[in-house]
Order: sequence, then C-alpha cells, then structure tokens
Amino acid sequence: AFAAAYGPLPSPFDGKARRLYITRKGAKLRQIINEQEVLDLMRARGFAVLQANWNNHPAQLGAFMNAENVVGVHGAGLTHLLMAPPGTKVIEMFPFDHRKTSMLHLCAEMGHRHRSFLGGPERLNQAFMVDVGKLAEAIED
Repeated sequence: AFAAAYGPLPSPFDGKARRLYITRKGAKLRQIINEQEVLDLMRARGFAVLQANWNNHPAQLGAFMNAENVVGVHGAGLTHLLMAPPGTKVIEMFPFDHRKTSMLHLCAEMGHRHRSFLGGPERLNQAFMVDVGKLAEAIED
C-alpha cells in the first residue's frame, strides 16, 4: 500500500549500520537541551538522523522499515516503530521525572527490544538534558 502511494521508499542507511536517531528539533515539547552533543555522539556511532515532520512521511517509513536500532525521545516520531522489523532495538528517552509506557507496550506487541533511558529533570515544555556518556553506554549495551 505504501509503495503504491509513495513509490520506492528511501532509506537513509545506504549500506551503513542501520541505526536511526529521531530528533525532536523544532518540536514544541520534549526537546533535548544539549541535543548537539547527542547528535555528535549519534553520528560518531553511525546513526542516521531523521527529523519526522509532515512533509517527509515516505522517508520516515523507509527509515523505520530498514532500522535495526532506533533511539529517540518519547513522542509521535517513534510511532513508525509499527513498521520496524521484529527485534528492532529501541532506546526511548525521557526526563527522569516524566515517563509514559505507550511505546513500551507498542514495542512488546511488535517484538522489539525496548529500553527506557532517563535524562535529567523535566524543565519548561518537558525539555531535559541527557548525560551523553551514559547514553553512549546504553547504545553499546
């Protein structure tokens, strides 16, 4: 159905490790305050970076359908985990004082391996800091 609607779906991986980081840059809620440090880490670890928005739906589908590892902050950008292959490893980030379980349950239903990663305390608009060293350890686990 998606191929009929969109044609061939693009993949951001091009033969590289199929690691995907979903950025919330520009979102109203749940931004990572030190996201540039997180982006530097992700790129150094071979992650493709995707910003989910209204005009790149085919790119989102292509990325998730080919991903083996997905890291992102809790939010709508992770809903395409429905399209990821079973066994996809997921790290879902939250401020340490604000958690939701919807993606945990979605991952369980889809056969994904889910791990919560807790950052710093929630600030204005649910923004929070991430300890990049601890995130690096979580990725390598």
